[in-house]
Amino acid sequence: MANAVKLSLCLASLLPALLAEAALPWNSQIRQPTLKSTDAVSFDPLSLLAVLWNPRASASAGRLYMQPDLKTFRWPHLLQIGAVLTPVSMLVSHATRNYGSTHPAVDMCAQTIGVLDVKSSIGASKNLFSKLPVMNSDLRLLEVINFKPSDIPTNDIMIVAVQSSLSTSNSQSPHWKIMMAKKSVLCTEIVMGIIVLSGTIFSSLLGDLWAVVLFASYTLYWVVSTAISFRQLNRPDASFKIKVDDKAVFAIFQRPVGGLVIFKGRQDILELWARSKWVFDHAAYHNFLHWAWMLTGSVAALASVACMVNMDARLQLAFLGMLLYASTAELWLTVLAHLLQTSSMTSLDFRSTKEVKRNDKRFKSIIQASLGLEKEYRLDKLRWVDLDLLPSTLVFKAMVETLDFLNGCNEKDDIVRAGERFHKRCEDEHLEANDIETRDSIWSEIETVWAQRDASKLPVQVQVVQV
Repeated sequence: MANAVKLSLCLASLLPALLAEAALPWNSQIRQPTLKSTDAVSFDPLSLLAVLWNPRASASAGRLYMQPDLKTFRWPHLLQIGAVLTPVSMLVSHATRNYGSTHPAVDMCAQTIGVLDVKSSIGASKNLFSKLPVMNSDLRLLEVINFKPSDIPTNDIMIVAVQSSLSTSNSQSPHWKIMMAKKSVLCTEIVMGIIVLSGTIFSSLLGDLWAVVLFASYTLYWVVSTAISFRQLNRPDASFKIKVDDKAVFAIFQRPVGGLVIFKGRQDILELWARSKWVFDHAAYHNFLHWAWMLTGSVAALASVACMVNMDARLQLAFLGMLLYASTAELWLTVLAHLLQTSSMTSLDFRSTKEVKRNDKRFKSIIQASLGLEKEYRLDKLRWVDLDLLPSTLVFKAMVETLDFLNGCNEKDDIVRAGERFHKRCEDEHLEANDIETRDSIWSEIETVWAQRDASKLPVQVQVVQV
């Protein structure tokens, strides 16, 4: 009863308001939507697009500091999505690292460097150097490692003659292509600068303080990045000396998808590659550029989040267009770098290659690569059994010894003596039926390849690819 009384009182209190509303004209009761305006500072998830993590931006920043092809072209660091996150991360590393640890700039570059697990004859002992550093921007090296397999990928062999790029020409491409590529890199960098500078100017003309701060911070960051591109802040460590040694050695990488990539070169060149590491150059000007890059990048990152959502819509679109251009231009620069790149890591050249493919047995590929190629690529004196690349059986040991013997001979009758040595070696112990079949197949392949070599012809199974 008490609740009913309370409800009646509430309805009675609302009745005058309901009657007054009903007395209004019918069309005035329809409420029109209106926009709210406020001067309060706000944040929008769209502004976070500028500081999203982007592995390509990190790799670009690492390459900016290393400039591995500085003698050929400069690598510019574009203001793509995530570009300003790298200097922020480096600034945090400076604040939190132990003073005895690696310089944060080197740590940044180390994130773009992987390793190849190899079996090598570099050094005095077996497999002394089992890892070779590989930089993500080593486009020619990555192309070699990721060569297109045949229909029998397990038995493919890619031979890479590793040389010092100082002894090779700057590029095998026509001169006009190199000039056009260099001009394209420069134009891409200039357009980036024009975009950020134009954004700053138009923001000032429109009186949009938020946009002025945003574009001005990115302009300063671009200026510092451009200044760094003329230097090599991270350099290969030259504190250790490698003894001159022209002995041919090998490093063998077994691809997970099948096939072998075999690097052949001088002992001192491959050892330099295996030992290579990077250090930060602590010159006063380099330290200034390093800190200026971190601070301007961090300010740009803060401005990206705080300013974008509060500025004029037209300028917001201009900023997003800048990010889109920079991200697309970075892909374009990667294509140009592939054309212009002449060295890898510590001035090594990986363009000289040969492929041996489409063999149903690995020992056939080994025989062709050991006997049938030019001296520069020939896999002579490679200890296949010792490096666990062939089974440790009598037949394969005899095969390797025979290949070494023939590579030290030039006369036609040497194939007869090699046959006698091979069969005598195989008779040292009883062979099973499978071993006898393998022995006969090995000797047949050796005779075929030797005959073709004697006639100055490559094996028909060998597909030659020049990178």
